[in-house]
Amino acid sequence: DNHFYDGRFTAAVAWHRNWRPAPGLRLGVGGQAEAGGGITYSLNGGNNPAEGRVALHVGPSVTADYAFRVGRRKWSVNSQMDVPLLGLAFTPTYGQSYYEIFNLGNASGVVQFNSFHNKFAMKNFFTVDFPVCNFTIRAGYLNSSYRTDINGIQSHIISHSFMIGLVKEFISFGGKRLKNTQRFRSAYY
Repeated sequence: DNHFYDGRFTAAVAWHRNWRPAPGLRLGVGGQAEAGGGITYSLNGGNNPAEGRVALHVGPSVTADYAFRVGRRKWSVNSQMDVPLLGLAFTPTYGQSYYEIFNLGNASGVVQFNSFHNKFAMKNFFTVDFPVCNFTIRAGYLNSSYRTDINGIQSHIISHSFMIGLVKEFISFGGKRLKNTQRFRSAYY
């Protein structure tokens, strides 16, 4: 019986080529780059009570957005799916201590190329934007599936997250001097 604390962070950027096949509908196909890391801490101690992870990857990304009106207010339904295809990961082998890697120089194989042969990951977003007074609220669901088998260590992380937040879109190319705000097409509506 063991207990672990686990923390992860990710930062991603995606570029999409957009099409507008119908009024209010936007489809996008492109790529995404993501960097992430995390740490797992075992409360029972051992050779490595804390295990660090770092990964970089790129892959395809698709998105679909539909904007519509409810009364006079604009609403938007958004969906996005990302699948990492190629990347690099820092993963020590099972039982390999950080003392061996960093002090003794036994670092062979701790940085591994990853793709579908040893890693499968997928993120699905589904959000709804709706106005409340002068704000736009975003409510959504995120499903993340992450599976790796690198250096004899298997990881399976499946998460279901519900989120709520505020949406703000702004362009500050000209600050207060920017007169023609209609030149820029909204990314959301």
